[in-house]
Amino acid sequence: MSFLKVFLLPLFFISHNYGHFTSSSKKITIVLVPAGNHKNPGRIIDKTYERTITHSIAQALGTLFEEERYDCECIIAQSSGKSSLDQLQHVSITNSVHADLVIILSAYQQDNATPSLSLYHSPTPLLAQSPAQTLSFVPFEKIHTPHAHISKQYAHVLYDHITTLPHITLTIKKPIGLPLVLHEGINTPALSLECGFASNDHWQLIIQPLTQAFHALFDSLDTIKKTKKYR
Repeated sequence: MSFLKVFLLPLFFISHNYGHFTSSSKKITIVLVPAGNHKNPGRIIDKTYERTITHSIAQALGTLFEEERYDCECIIAQSSGKSSLDQLQHVSITNSVHADLVIILSAYQQDNATPSLSLYHSPTPLLAQSPAQTLSFVPFEKIHTPHAHISKQYAHVLYDHITTLPHITLTIKKPIGLPLVLHEGINTPALSLECGFASNDHWQLIIQPLTQAFHALFDSLDTIKKTKKYR
């Protein structure tokens, strides 16, 4: 039976769950970043703040990731109490744990009863770049650039897997490359998932297909990183 440990650190929590099934011996570290905080709770979805819904999604995904595979460690970056994480603090958390992937979650109100999902990655440069292997000075807003091609690959793996699932419970849009501020400074692949819901409990409908798609992605991380072919 899995259990949850929450460590209260300055300005953020780190949440850990321990799973039952194993996929590989190499540890995969995932950082989940729910939108919203004490100062800015975000948009309202069916009388519920965005921060409440995105945190629920992060908790559900993190728990399932770790319950279903021993090789996965999930960290939920969130503000504690009445404090709020700014961009630099959010990036510092992500880079300090040497994450394999950052998942940024946001949500909005929509009329369609079927939940929708949009996948965003950083725009890919014309020429593939490799992360620096030695100490070097890189502008904060450019640190994420060498990971853009891999982030794009990750987004397409998720999209391809979700669109092949039977009895799909959400509408997913093709991945788009956008210059998102929340990706700046992150020294690892990052994806933004924006979800549309008609009701404040519809977030539960996306958890199972997302979990399955992310498991497929986690199983192919090494292969994607080694490939020289990009979409």
